[in-house]
Order: sequence, then structure tokens, then C-alpha cells
Amino acid sequence: MGATGASLRWYQRSVERRFDEDVSMWEPPSGEETGIVIGAMVHSGTSEGVIDGTALLSIRLHLVLQEPECSVDLDCAVTFEFGECIGELAVAEAVEFARTEGLQYTLGYLRGGLADARRSVGLNAAMFPSVLPAELVEGFERSLSPKA
Repeated sequence: MGATGASLRWYQRSVERRFDEDVSMWEPPSGEETGIVIGAMVHSGTSEGVIDGTALLSIRLHLVLQEPECSVDLDCAVTFEFGECIGELAVAEAVEFARTEGLQYTLGYLRGGLADARRSVGLNAAMFPSVLPAELVEGFERSLSPKA
């Protein structure tokens, strides 16, 4: 089953650039990791205002980059619409779509946002892995499974 449409929403887009002695004196905020940290959330539902609404699946990614020269905070969600499906997607279908097409599509926006943020303050684009940690992706099924 493939999505018939997608919409993007940015919740947070911020960048802070540090110079000179601020770079050499910089320390990460207490309890935070340096480098890139990514979190993910997945939600399945139906379109609002329709009795038998079209199936929707949202993937929300939050990226925080902490390094001496700059800090970046990006938080975005892509909501996929499945026009051929009335009612919520089955958990197995939602998980499969999220793991394959949905995650990579959403990561594309996050990569672009990170490159734009760093370039806007005169830095080169930062790289982050194309394969996310398994525990992050495994959390999709837990978040989509019906609560007991």
C-alpha cells in the first residue's frame, strides 16, 4: 500500500553559531550528548471531519546537534495520506510503510533542514548516518500497537 499524498510541518527550526572564545569554552548542556541525537514518533489515525476518514500515518523526527561551533534543533513531522484506504491502517501495514518509505522520506526533510541551518550560519552541511539505530525503528511497532 502506498501513500497518495504527504504534508510537512516544522515544529522547531533553530541554529546557534558560536565564534572565537565561545567555541573553545563551549561545553554541552548538562546531561546532553554531543554530536547528533535523533528521536522518532509514529502515529496512525484518520482524517478529521470525515465519518469514515482516510487513513493517515505521521512520522515525527526530532534532531539535536550539539558541537562547539554550533547547536541545531530541528523537529518536523510528515503526515502521509492513504486515499485508497478508509479507516486506520493495520499495525503491520503502518509499521512496514514507516520503516521503509515513510522514514526515508521524512529523513530527507531533516537532512535538508540540517544542511540549510548550518549553511545559514556559514558552516558546511553536517552528515548523519543513513541507517538509524535499530531501537529507534523498533519503537515504531510499540507506538502503533493498540494499548493493552
